[in-house]
Amino acid sequence: MPTISVIIPAYNVEQWISQSIKSVQQQTFSDLEIIVIDDGSTDKTLEIIKGIKDPRLTVLSYEHAGVSVARNIGLAKSRSDFVAFLDADDLWTPDSLELKLTGLHEHPRADVAYSWTLLIDDQSRIMHPLRGPVFHEGNLFFEILTKSVFDCGSVLIRRRAIEFVGGFDPTLKYGEDVDYWLRLARRSLFIVIPRYQLLYRRWSGSTTYKIDQAEKLELQEENQFRVRERALQHAPKRFHHQRRYMANFFFGYAGLHFECQSDGAGARRAWQRLRRAILTDPTILLHYSTLKFLALCLLAQMLPRDLFDRTTHFYRTIRLLIFSDLSKAVRH
Repeated sequence: MPTISVIIPAYNVEQWISQSIKSVQQQTFSDLEIIVIDDGSTDKTLEIIKGIKDPRLTVLSYEHAGVSVARNIGLAKSRSDFVAFLDADDLWTPDSLELKLTGLHEHPRADVAYSWTLLIDDQSRIMHPLRGPVFHEGNLFFEILTKSVFDCGSVLIRRRAIEFVGGFDPTLKYGEDVDYWLRLARRSLFIVIPRYQLLYRRWSGSTTYKIDQAEKLELQEENQFRVRERALQHAPKRFHHQRRYMANFFFGYAGLHFECQSDGAGARRAWQRLRRAILTDPTILLHYSTLKFLALCLLAQMLPRDLFDRTTHFYRTIRLLIFSDLSKAVRH
């Protein structure tokens, strides 16, 4: 029986799936099984997966039912004492599984190991970290609720923890991953591997990056709010009156609304959320990121669209140059 089961749900990702599977095949820890669940793809995803020859690879295909159902199918088929999830458009660095497994062996009371995330574009070029390095360990329920301590599911989980919390919630269209990490955190201890190990792809078809219809973003926001409200029902009473978690929630969605449409209309929607965040917890104004985003919203409403686009393009170019050395270090 393999030591680690890697579960990859896949839906219409013909341009990425072979890269994602290859990043698993190239892991320095090789005693694993790879379970790919084709979630009713209508492009060449399934054909590409079936063309990959690896005795460790199992391919399952079902009618489209969503990422939660696909992950739950993978969990039911998996056999290992440790489980890792990878989205079909993301990549791992080669040491991702080895270092997480070593960390869990060194901390037998812990059930979950996480690491840090770098953003990549549609050409797999590293842009910048998703957020700054964090070092939280132990009981992370409140940290996950308020700070999004780790992102995109770059975790390795012991089977014993999964058997306790069960599968992903198929009724959630968005936020199912945060819901799962919060349920894990109610009983499990976490450790951090202080390295960038997940390369998280942001592209025009990625729902967590850009949702081109305002109503879809509203639905995502509603689901995420539901996840956090449900989590608080099971939280110790000392958490119930905390303002910070909701301020961070509104601040996060201010950014998403701005990314969705970075013009005056998008800036106004972002400002509505940012205002709610400030009113919920005024201390959020002490953070540089809040002031920077506030300035960005004001610029978007004041400057002509073409001038604003040129200004933000220059800023992103500078960031890309700054992190180019980091890109080389991760790849080599």
